[in-house]
Amino acid sequence: MAGAVGFASAVAGQAAELPNTAAQAAELPNTAAQAAELPNTAAQAAEMPTTAAQATELPKTATPAAKAAAESGPRLELEGDGASLPAAATSSAGLGAPNDNGERKAMYERTSLLNNLTTKLLSVHNKTTLGGYGEVEFVKAAGQDSYFNHHRYVLFFYSQIHPRISTATELEFEFGGSPTKRDGVQTTGEALLEFAVVDFKAADWLNFRAGIVLVPFGAYNLRHDSPTQDLTDRPLPLTTITPSTWFETGAGVFGKLELGDQTLSYEAYAINGLDAKITEAQGMKGAVGGKGEDNNGDKALVGRVAWAPSLKLELAASGYSGEYDDQQRRVRMLGLDATARFGRVEFQGEFVQAWIDPGYVQGFSASSPANTRAPVPTDMRGWYVQSNIHFTLGWLWSLLPPDLSDAVCTGVLRYEQTDPSLSARNRFDVDKLTVGINFRPVEGYVWKNEVQLVSNGAGGLDRRLWSGGWEFEPKYVTSLAFLF
Repeated sequence: MAGAVGFASAVAGQAAELPNTAAQAAELPNTAAQAAELPNTAAQAAEMPTTAAQATELPKTATPAAKAAAESGPRLELEGDGASLPAAATSSAGLGAPNDNGERKAMYERTSLLNNLTTKLLSVHNKTTLGGYGEVEFVKAAGQDSYFNHHRYVLFFYSQIHPRISTATELEFEFGGSPTKRDGVQTTGEALLEFAVVDFKAADWLNFRAGIVLVPFGAYNLRHDSPTQDLTDRPLPLTTITPSTWFETGAGVFGKLELGDQTLSYEAYAINGLDAKITEAQGMKGAVGGKGEDNNGDKALVGRVAWAPSLKLELAASGYSGEYDDQQRRVRMLGLDATARFGRVEFQGEFVQAWIDPGYVQGFSASSPANTRAPVPTDMRGWYVQSNIHFTLGWLWSLLPPDLSDAVCTGVLRYEQTDPSLSARNRFDVDKLTVGINFRPVEGYVWKNEVQLVSNGAGGLDRRLWSGGWEFEPKYVTSLAFLF
């Protein structure tokens, strides 16, 4: 608990200085008037540091203690941690010797070959903050056995190396990490770096970044963290056509411009890009590029530009272009997204269209097991729209203890459609209607419940909601998501 408090207070003091990153959701801010109308909503949760990339979105107010902490970088505060590194001593100039600058001395202690591991770790401990989130689910689909799923446990780390230089890392464990069981067989889970970057701030409008980046295609990929979302499952088009969570190794720039009451923000990177494992069954998910290799010399370009003309609206466009094999065949993608707020009601949605040059599913080498030589789909399309309404129940709230008086419920309605091959209608063409309700006793903890009505185009039939022949399979999902 003390570690989490130290994280919030320390980073808050630097929020005005640090570069903006993935969470442009915070660019749709809550004013004092909105806070009175819309207490503790999921959208407000987006302003909390739910990932390392979003730590800089904290409010720009800070206690005197936080401001003092900002002068020496964020600190990880633990119980009983009252000691600090000794003040820098004045030293005569010498090869590699620190001068009387405390910050220089701290860096010297972290990098000197003459210091042991304990000394180096103490210096890192003094500069690094820790946070994270988790999600546990229970699922029951028609005709299937129910099950619990420890879907995600995420740790993120943030360190301010210099007022202009910072590093952030997100380490994710999915399905209990490794090992895990699948179909009753012990196998591997997932433990991976989802985000690991170093940033250099030249100005608010120009920041340089390199490392494993969240690909800036669409809003959801940048704001996917479970505690900030009002439904458990992510939109289908953004897990197949856009393979959320989509992260790649690359480098580029990001920033924002304040234009009076308007804000213009952007991110643009060169990355390894998608490879040739593009299928109808998985969309682009199987084609996410390697973190340390590429199957061609062309680097993909991807970017997103967002415009917030007011405090209640954000409109954005995204683009992607890159070769997916060594025959100069390309994937081109266009994305549009929008978020709007009107008091207690919110609307959000995304659209994605992909055009793929004709080619084949293949791996990086002639002997690769991925060489199925199946034709890749040449065009994909998907979209979703969602509305949220936040409310309280007087009779229930009267039973809550005083320290939970800011609790809020949210009703959610989402419709989504994904078509991974426009030239054919089959079981991979999925439509889903989701109705949900969640309860947030505090911002960092949410209990979600949702019923999903899922239909597909098996047999080439049109079973969509408006088709007149709507058929669906029900599925119930409940989950707990928490932030720390």
